[in-house]
Amino acid sequence: MKTLSVIGFLLVVMWGCSSQKGMVHLAQAKQATASDSTEYELIVFDPMFETWFVENYSPAKDHSDAYYHVWNIQYVIDWNYHFMAGHFPRVIENYIDYDASVDYGIELNRKLYYYFRYVETYLKVPILLMGPKQTT
Repeated sequence: MKTLSVIGFLLVVMWGCSSQKGMVHLAQAKQATASDSTEYELIVFDPMFETWFVENYSPAKDHSDAYYHVWNIQYVIDWNYHFMAGHFPRVIENYIDYDASVDYGIELNRKLYYYFRYVETYLKVPILLMGPKQTT
C-alpha cells in the first residue's frame, strides 16, 4: 500500500472564543490493487464536529452522492470567495481545492457537506452567499 498524499485541502476552523482549532484534511490514498483504484478520505480534526455529525446525520435524511456533490461545489465556491475577501478570518482560514470533476464518493461528499452545515449552524458562520439553506 502506498502512503497517503495530500491533495492540497486544509481548512482551519476556530470557533467562539476558544483556542481550539478544527482542521479538515482531504487525503488521497492510492492502493495498489488489481483495478488500481483511488480512494479519498476526509479527516476532521474538530472533536465537536464528530459529535454534531452523529447527532444531525440520519440515514432517513440521506441524499444521493450527486446531491452532496452539487452542494459541495456551491459551498466551496462561496467558502473560497469568503477566504479571498477576508471574511470570517477566524473561521475561514484556508482555500479549498475541491475539484468538481473528481469523484470523491458519497461518504466523503456527505461528510464534507455536513461539515459546511456544521460551520453554518453550530459555529453560526454563513457560508452561502444566497443565504442559508432551508432543508437538510
